[in-house]
Amino acid sequence: MKVNCVTEFMWDEAIARAKYLDSLPNPIGPLHGLPVSVKEHHGMKGKKCNASNVSWIDHPSNEAFLNDTLYHAGCVFYVRTTGPQLLMHLECTSNIYGRTVNPYNRNLTSGGSSGGEGALVAMRGSVLGVGGDIGGSIRCPAANNGVYGFKPTCTRISGKGKKAGMAGCDGVLATYGPLCTSRETINLFMKVGLGSDPWRRDPSLTPIPWSPVTLTTKPLKIAVEWDDGVVKPHPPVLRALREVADACRKAGMEVVDWVPMNHSKAWDIVSALYFTDGGENVLDSLRASGEPILPLTKFIIHEQPTVKSHTIAEYWKILRGRTAY
Repeated sequence: MKVNCVTEFMWDEAIARAKYLDSLPNPIGPLHGLPVSVKEHHGMKGKKCNASNVSWIDHPSNEAFLNDTLYHAGCVFYVRTTGPQLLMHLECTSNIYGRTVNPYNRNLTSGGSSGGEGALVAMRGSVLGVGGDIGGSIRCPAANNGVYGFKPTCTRISGKGKKAGMAGCDGVLATYGPLCTSRETINLFMKVGLGSDPWRRDPSLTPIPWSPVTLTTKPLKIAVEWDDGVVKPHPPVLRALREVADACRKAGMEVVDWVPMNHSKAWDIVSALYFTDGGENVLDSLRASGEPILPLTKFIIHEQPTVKSHTIAEYWKILRGRTAY
């Protein structure tokens, strides 16, 4: 089934790596021999890195910090996966790679921006993939494709060596994490990602080891948001939420309703912080090649009244609003 989720196969490197690992007397780490897929905008030594931006097609890249960590734990990189134009879409379409679709129904979206990873993991073309998330880019593809995804807290997993049109933006921080086929694999990824004390090499990271959650004897409490106060979910989505809530109750969990906290205001804050330069850095990179601006790029920049070039005083005011919210 064609879903268009891969930007590059690396068979020769993967086979050479696997043969080397097989030749060793003992495993070199907890990921020894495990094939791992990676979202294209994570830099990889000897490869180009474009973040789905035409003007960056020939840009060389350095090894991303996270890739290096996984490699030294024994993994085998074998494929790189798609993302949307400049990564700020909850779908997965670019002028370089086209559209990535959902493997369960090609009329539906794989989600984004880590849509290539979500689709590949759903088809079991990968059991562990590396994605990124700032506004849903791991969580959305995981949900759309029925796989596990985890967005770590910012400053836990290093983003050094990744490429993005919003590089330098510090009002809303991106983070990096797994899309995978099991809950246990999330735990494995985080143990590897934090097990080598990465904050000693990247001081921007929070120096706290990974600590898996241990459930107490109290019933687990689950909050369900039925409606965010802005967009009402379609009936099939509400039905799925009800089924999950019922299953949680039957498993002995306490299910409560979550009251949304003024999502319209939250969107005004976050959309302003995404592009405090009015989107000029992103738009300049598109103008450099003359590539067409895609509808969701236009939506996030041109169609949001809060997206404009802000003065320092205005930026600080937005940050105060973020903190207060």
